[in-house]
Amino acid sequence: MGIGVLGMGTFAVSGILANERFSDIEEECSGNRCPDESYNDSIQAGRTMDTVANVGLAVGLLGLVTGGVLIAIDLATAEPEVAPSAPAPKHAFWIEGGPGRSSVGYRLVFLSGRPARGQR
Repeated sequence: MGIGVLGMGTFAVSGILANERFSDIEEECSGNRCPDESYNDSIQAGRTMDTVANVGLAVGLLGLVTGGVLIAIDLATAEPEVAPSAPAPKHAFWIEGGPGRSSVGYRLVFLSGRPARGQR
């Protein structure tokens, strides 16, 4: 995309310079063909700027289209990022009782199958 932007910038600047030269020559020669040889350098410089502008336009369009296609392909083929989700831990709660004894317990079991710290 950067080359495309650079090409379009070259097109804009060179095109403006070429148009300024053309306007100056057209004004001096009253819109007719200039018979004065002193304008030959300006005419040639204007033609060069025109050529540079056209090449800049071609490079710019090609760069922008290529960059756009590459971005579209990347977006189309990219796998969505999914945050890893941890499985829910297993919980166990119990109340036991019997003659002369009773207990209450809670256990939190993670993936490893081992109880959480401090649990039985």
